Amino acid sequence: MRYVHGDLRLRNLAVQYAGGQIQSVIMLDLDWAGIHGSHVYLADINPSIAPFTQRPASVQRGAVMLQEHDCETIWSEYKAKVCERLLDMDAG
Repeated sequence: MRYVHGDLRLRNLAVQYAGGQIQSVIMLDLDWAGIHGSHVYLADINPSIAPFTQRPASVQRGAVMLQEHDCETIWSEYKAKVCERLLDMDAG
């Protein structure tokens, strides 16, 4: 069975480091989690998570939840964070 987090973003990951290496990653906030291809998104889903971070266009209320959505969402947020840091470095 394949699971979907449903709201996978950086703030919903707890990363434990030791000696500069990632030791473990724990997913938090699992209240939207479901089974890939079977469960649907809730009515109160917000397509815009934060500035510059968007959920995939196919993520809408009542849409079937897919693992690809989690991957696209967290990748979008990661790219936005990298761009933010580059802009901050350029401004400083």
